[in-house]
Amino acid sequence: MDAELKAFNALLSADRKSNDELTELQRVAITAFVLAGRSYREAARAFGCSPGAVQTTVRRFRTARSFASTPRKGRPEKLSEEEKQAVARSAVAKNPPTYRELSGQLEGRVSLQTLKRVVKKARLAKEGE
Repeated sequence: MDAELKAFNALLSADRKSNDELTELQRVAITAFVLAGRSYREAARAFGCSPGAVQTTVRRFRTARSFASTPRKGRPEKLSEEEKQAVARSAVAKNPPTYRELSGQLEGRVSLQTLKRVVKKARLAKEGE
């Protein structure tokens, strides 16, 4: 590998720690490297990542035509944005209901702790305005 390519790869991967996610710029460079005829192993060695990461990056480009990160999976939220706003509005009303009453209005789908968290977040957001 020539010196310019090594210097370029060093700049791209300078602040990347082991097992860190590839940046979008790194994904573009890796894909261009492979599409130019280089092997996955060569690309992995050049960019300091695993051949599997190279393969995933190229596959993502070929199927989705995208270099963006995929959204992370996680537990779905119990309350929609509209429900959160309704809880926050009722909590700051003149005569606010108790958390148990709020939970009853939501048919007991959420815990008291979740309601407290929503109200606290709404109050912090209001103070920050």
